[in-house]
Formats: sequence, structure tokens, C-alpha cells
Amino acid sequence: MVDVFSGANLELLRRGIIFTLGLFATGVVGGAVLGAVIGVLRSGPTTPLNAPLRALLVVYSAVFRGVPALVLIIFFFYGSAAFGIRPSAFQAAALALTAYASAGFGEIAYASINAVSEQQWLAGRSLGLSYIQILIHIIVPQAARVATPPAVGQVAHVLKGTSLASVIGVIDVTGAGNIMANRAAEPLYVFLVVGAVYFILGYPLMRIGRLLERRLLAGSST
Repeated sequence: MVDVFSGANLELLRRGIIFTLGLFATGVVGGAVLGAVIGVLRSGPTTPLNAPLRALLVVYSAVFRGVPALVLIIFFFYGSAAFGIRPSAFQAAALALTAYASAGFGEIAYASINAVSEQQWLAGRSLGLSYIQILIHIIVPQAARVATPPAVGQVAHVLKGTSLASVIGVIDVTGAGNIMANRAAEPLYVFLVVGAVYFILGYPLMRIGRLLERRLLAGSST
């Protein structure tokens, strides 16, 4: 039990937390930005010019939402060599989590924009606003209220998805836990600590999601 909390193990765990937070931040920021673009491009009227792009984005979302994050991480790491690209384990995991998160955020953005009444679009056009102006000043503020609770849930999924990066050698919290368990031969105590770390990182997200949901529900009822 004492070996579990040795200085070397604690340093390894600290580095693992940093790697996990790096993966998490990359997946959330990259996924949210790409997801917002996907949601916007899939919304609005369909024309012969944008129909192929929208079909491609639908396929993209279906593939990256339907394939487990673990498979995506392995594919990005080992499959990239077929295209002459050899990313590091961290880079492959970050790209995979970004793609996985962007598909989820994209569906949330698309559904939230479509949840805004068509009358809002008509009102914007009657004021002489362009499509972009209507989107920015009228649609997005309303869609953001709808999107916030599920977006927080998606953020929590990304955090939990970082634990899968250890399969390709990333020394995140889970990877550090595996090494610590082998060193100390105390897997139970080690993964109790690992579980506690993920709980500490993830619990605030759950609380934020519930708080935002209550505030949005209270705002909509007034």
C-alpha cells in the first residue's frame, strides 16, 4: 500500500493528469469548433450547391458517432501509416477524440438550430437581415439555450473517452494507473485512486450540467 503512494508513482500520476487534461482540452475545443461548423453547414435551406456537402457531413457524423472511440484511437494511430503519416500516440488520440467529439457536438448544434422556430428566420428576413446576420443575432442565441445541457454531457463523454488512449501507450491517468499497478502489485488500491481522479475531474461537469439545465428550465417557464 505504501508503494502505491511513493514519490515516483505520485509523479507519474501527476504527469498522467496533465496528459489527460491535454487530451480533454484538445478534444473538447477542437470538437466544439468543428461541431459548430458542422451544425451550421447542415442547417438552413438545402440547395443544389450545398446538398453534396450536407450529405457528406451526414455521413461524417454517422461514422464518427457510430464507431466506438476506442476503435477510432487505434485506427488513427496504426492506420495513419497507410497514408504516410506517423503521429505520436498523443497526437493520434487527440485527433481521434476531436473527430469523435465533433460528430456529437455537430448533432447537438444541428438539432438545436432546427429547434428554433421557423418564424424567427422569417422575422429576420422581414427586417432585411442576411442569412449570416439572422444566424448570429437571432438563431444562435436561442439555439445555445437548447444546446447547453447536452453539450455539457458531451464534454463529460470526452473526458471519459480520454481513458481509452492508454491502449496505444499514452501515459494518461489510466496509463499511469497501469504502470503503478505493475510496480506496486496493488491494482485494487491503484485503480481506486484512478477512479477518484476521474471523479474529481468529472463531477464538476455533472454539477454544471444540472445547474445550467435548472436555470434554462426556470428561464423558459417565466
